[in-house]
Amino acid sequence: MTSAPQAGPGAASTANTPDAADAPDAPGDGAATSADGARGLAERAAALGRELATALVSAGDEARLAAQLRELAARLGGLAGPAPADGTPPADTRARPAAHHGQEPASRSGAVGPDEDDSPVRRGDITPISSPRNPLAPPLVIEREADGSAVGRASLPLQYQGPPERVHGGIVCLMLDQVLGSAAHPKGAAPAYTRVLEVEYLAATPLDAPLTVRGWIERTEGRKRFLAGTVAHGDTITARATGLWVAPREAG
Repeated sequence: MTSAPQAGPGAASTANTPDAADAPDAPGDGAATSADGARGLAERAAALGRELATALVSAGDEARLAAQLRELAARLGGLAGPAPADGTPPADTRARPAAHHGQEPASRSGAVGPDEDDSPVRRGDITPISSPRNPLAPPLVIEREADGSAVGRASLPLQYQGPPERVHGGIVCLMLDQVLGSAAHPKGAAPAYTRVLEVEYLAATPLDAPLTVRGWIERTEGRKRFLAGTVAHGDTITARATGLWVAPREAG
């Protein structure tokens, strides 16, 4: 009785193995790669925009500002890559329709509604405080804690100044609105919107220093969600807030 020959070490089995050239591409792989690349490019360009804003408000002399502008222009040009020889725009730029306000999902003050990615910074987040794609945003990086609260962290440069060496009070309020709005939307919750936000300023919120913004739900009454939160630098609470978020009637 003879046994079937065995493949030697390193031999590749060909049984039931389709040729790699015949294997179909995974659906949507190209589109996903393109979208990821576009988001990454947008985030890098937005980061340069933040550096530009900081340079414009903090430059002490013309020569230094000119040098910073040349450096930023070179880095921005490097992101875009060389222009096509015939002068036509890239194919994806030609094919893409003009963007209009409201085309992308709007953020509900940091809200994470049903059927959406539970990460604080989502594909549709273009807010002026937490989006890495928006050059107006620091950005404030928001995370969800195990207890359902939300925590945002940022260090704000000079373009966010109000009184000398202090963060503008409106920016403090904006951070609180964003973080409390995120806390107002535990996973699976219906969308809700800011109805009331009251902020009490307790101390100076410093520039160029690590800040922590916290928000949590204190209680829920039907469609109403009552929230509270703080802004802190180290152990010093510089502002605190209370707010009311309300889900539309049609949301149940």
